[in-house]
This record gives sequence, structure tokens and C-alpha cells, in this order.
Amino acid sequence: MIELRPGGPGAIGFLHTEQVHVATFEALSRELRPSARTVHRVDPEALVLARQDVTGGAMRAVLAGHLSELRKADARSSFAPVQRSARWRKTCQETVSK
Repeated sequence: MIELRPGGPGAIGFLHTEQVHVATFEALSRELRPSARTVHRVDPEALVLARQDVTGGAMRAVLAGHLSELRKADARSSFAPVQRSARWRKTCQETVSK
């Protein structure tokens, strides 16, 4: 887990499938919410799993684990990776809404 701009209550949590996305989303959050604390998790295997997991069960478990860790880091808002696949989006939406 990468915590940038530590301090202050609450954080915005991000889940990325590649390390390269951390800098992009950090720059966006600095532009839009300069005072916000950010926490980034990177899991390249999540995208591979999402493409292979026909039922979405394993992916839900991975997402739930990442969301739990982000919440432990006091992330009050969390963002999962965006993928073009309708199945991936549905799995993310179902997991985040729980």
C-alpha cells in the first residue's frame, strides 16, 4: 500500500492494476482535492483474474480484501480500476455496494 500526503482524517483510496496509474491518479487528486490524503493499492493480478473469473466470485473476494485494507487505512472513498468489460464493471459495482 502506498500512502501519499499522509495526515488528516479520512483518505481517498485507489485500487490500480499497474503501478504506472498511481502517478496519474495522484496528480488528478492533487488537482481536484489538494488537501486530501490518498492511499493507493496496486494489484496487477486483479486484471488477469477479472478476465479469467467467469462467475466473478474470486474477483469479488479480491476486491473485498482490497476494500477492507483501504478502509483500515481510513479511506472513506475508494475507487477500483475501470475496465471495459461489462462483467468486470458489474463485479466492481456489486462488491463496492456491499
